[in-house]
Amino acid sequence: MALGYKGLDAGEIEASRELNGSNKITEAKRQGFWKHFLREFNDPIIRVLLIAFACNAALAIHGGGFAETVGILFSILAATFVSTVSGYKAERTLDEMEKGASRRSVRVVRGGETA
Repeated sequence: MALGYKGLDAGEIEASRELNGSNKITEAKRQGFWKHFLREFNDPIIRVLLIAFACNAALAIHGGGFAETVGILFSILAATFVSTVSGYKAERTLDEMEKGASRRSVRVVRGGETA
């Protein structure tokens, strides 16, 4: 601490909070697993696979085999599930990191006193 440094007084603290907001980490609302899963269907590759699935299913209804259709459906579900699990785990890891960061405390100078 520099000599003579008094830190912010109560008025400066209030002005800073009005201008910049609180100095607290806000906890983001997390989505559940199934919302993650459904969100993965917005992926462009999954959408292309869905179109391929629909076309293949239409052809299979008119006398084709269903093996390819089932294979495409399995590919869509597997890719979506793996991507969902990966994103869900990453989000949970981020939650743990944020919890660790919020447990840290710091000492500050306010009105000439260390708090």
